[in-house]
Amino acid sequence: MELSCSVCSELYVPEAHVVSTPCGHMFHNDCIRQWLERSKTCPDCRASCISTKLIKMHFNVTAHLARPTSQRNNADAVPMESLMDNITIKLSELEDALRRIEQKTEQSNDKQDVLSVTVHGLVDEIRMQNTVINDLENKMDLCTVGLGDFLTNILDSS
Repeated sequence: MELSCSVCSELYVPEAHVVSTPCGHMFHNDCIRQWLERSKTCPDCRASCISTKLIKMHFNVTAHLARPTSQRNNADAVPMESLMDNITIKLSELEDALRRIEQKTEQSNDKQDVLSVTVHGLVDEIRMQNTVINDLENKMDLCTVGLGDFLTNILDSS
């Protein structure tokens, strides 16, 4: 893991005087002190910060970091290629999954269109049947009134 100062963007070297702000961000001592002369906030998160609260950081340097950069880059290239291959495979799998989801979505949309047409047809059929029912109820009311009048006339004539 290579760490860098966000003020100057340079990597920390084992000999560097690195400090941490109270909020936990790390910087080269000179970089953060110059920054704090202009602004009393952390460059990363803008939390309040003063130079008397800076904490000196001590790193344990491993043999891997002690190797020359050219050796590190060559050694890191193989894992990086492997990582890149894994990412490419994962990306391909995700793209395939996305295509399947898009196909299923299209099929579902087609089914929804068919069902929507069916529902509209059924709603129209229900409206038509309700109209027929209302007509029949009106005719039944007329028949009831007519039957009542007929019975009244029969009873009055007897």
